[in-house]
Amino acid sequence: MTDVTVSVVVPLHNGARYIRQTLDSLAAQSPAVHEVVVVDDGSSDDGVDIVEAHDLAPLVIRQHHHGVAVARNHGALAATGSHIAFLDHDDLWLVHRHERLLRWLAAHDPASVVVTTCTPFVIASDVPELRRRREKLHEGARPIDDNEDPVHVLAEKDTGELPCTLRQMTVRELLGGPPSVTASYVVPRDLWLSTGGCFSLARSLDDYIGVLAVSRVAPVYLVDEPSLAYRVHPGSTTMTTHWNLALLTAMAAIRHGGMLLDAANARDEASVPPLQGERNFWSHQLTGLTSSGSWNDLLDALACAQLLGRDWREVRRAAGRLIRNSARARRTTR
Repeated sequence: MTDVTVSVVVPLHNGARYIRQTLDSLAAQSPAVHEVVVVDDGSSDDGVDIVEAHDLAPLVIRQHHHGVAVARNHGALAATGSHIAFLDHDDLWLVHRHERLLRWLAAHDPASVVVTTCTPFVIASDVPELRRRREKLHEGARPIDDNEDPVHVLAEKDTGELPCTLRQMTVRELLGGPPSVTASYVVPRDLWLSTGGCFSLARSLDDYIGVLAVSRVAPVYLVDEPSLAYRVHPGSTTMTTHWNLALLTAMAAIRHGGMLLDAANARDEASVPPLQGERNFWSHQLTGLTSSGSWNDLLDALACAQLLGRDWREVRRAAGRLIRNSARARRTTR
C-alpha cells in the first residue's frame, strides 16, 4: 500500500546506553521506514550526540525535560508519515517488523489503530538487580547473554504471511487496563493528534489514555505480531514510576467520566471489567499506596477503592485489606 508511510517516534531521556542499538534495529528494516523522529527530553548524558552521529540520520528535536508524553506528542507533530509508530529508546524492532506492519495495514482499513503483541527480553547482568527489587516482570522475559545481540537472538524467519488479527478490542476490554506497552502502538497520525495524543498531565498512562480517546472514533485491533522486542531492566519507566495514585485516579476518572460509557454504568460488570483482569492489579496498587502507613494515603486508597469497585462487596473486601495493611505499616514504622 503506497499511501501508508510509517514515522517512528522515539522519545529519548538519558538513554545513551541503549539508543544506538535501538536505531540500529530501525536501520535494519526493509523496506526502510519513512522516517525516524527522536525527541530528546532534556537528557544530561550524550545520548543525543549518539543519535546525531548515527548513519540513520533521524530527525532530532530537543526540548526541556517535560516528560515522555510531551516528547511523544512533539514527535508526532513533527512527523510527516501517515502513521505513527512509537518506540522507546531502550526497545528494539526485530528485522521484519516494518514489512509485517505494512502488510497488515494493506489488508485492513488504514484508519484502524494497531496494538501488537511483543517479545520481552532481559539482559543477564540486569537480573540480580531485578530480583533484589522483587520485580516479577523479568520472569517471563527471554534471557539474553550480555555478549549477545538481542535482535539476532530473537530473530524469526519471515514467512510472508499476514500477521494474525486476534480481535477487535471492545471498549469494555480496553477499560480493563492497558492492552500492551506503548511501543506496540501504530496509529494514524492525524487521528491520533485530533483526539488528543498522549495525555501530558498524567504521570503514567499517558499513552493508554491516548488509545482510549482514539477508540471513540476508530477501531482498535490486537494483532499477534511479536516483532517488538521489549527490554526489561531496572531503569525502565515501568520499574521507576511511582504510579499508584496517579494510575488509579486516572482510571476512576475514565470510568466515571461518561465519555466511553455512560457514567451510570461505571460499576456495571457487563460494561467495566476488573482493572487488569484476574490479576487484581487495582487492588495490588492500592495496597502499595497504603504501605506508607500514612492516614492521607489510606484515605486516598479507600476513595479509589470506592470508585473502582464494581459492587459493595468488592469495595468492602478491598477496604478491609487496605485498613489492615495500613495498620501493619504504621506499627512497623513506630
